Amino acid sequence: MGTNFNVIFDVIEVCAGLYILYNAVMMNKTGKITGNSLIGKDINVLTAHDVPGFIKKMSPVYYACGILFVVLGGISLYMDHFAVSNYSIGLGINAILLLTCVVFAWQTKVAQDAYLK
Repeated sequence: MGTNFNVIFDVIEVCAGLYILYNAVMMNKTGKITGNSLIGKDINVLTAHDVPGFIKKMSPVYYACGILFVVLGGISLYMDHFAVSNYSIGLGINAILLLTCVVFAWQTKVAQDAYLK
């Protein structure tokens, strides 16, 4: 079994992906922005000028990033649990997760500036 740190980090990755997916589903279902922790602190959702535009723009990003976090975190968790050691796969997973975080933050900032400020 992998180290405790790796397992904890993998569980956090999967939970983060599930949280992002939950927020995407709730935004599409209710037409309201949920998960204020995914929105900048300087954004007041109640005074936003185009919430439907934000939801339409960010839904694909939320789904894609959430799925990537769940799948890659799950693969990493599987590798840790069954002691599958492959440096190249682990490095690739970490690189994709880092790129996903950067793209998610960038797209969120662009959409907030365009639709919520």
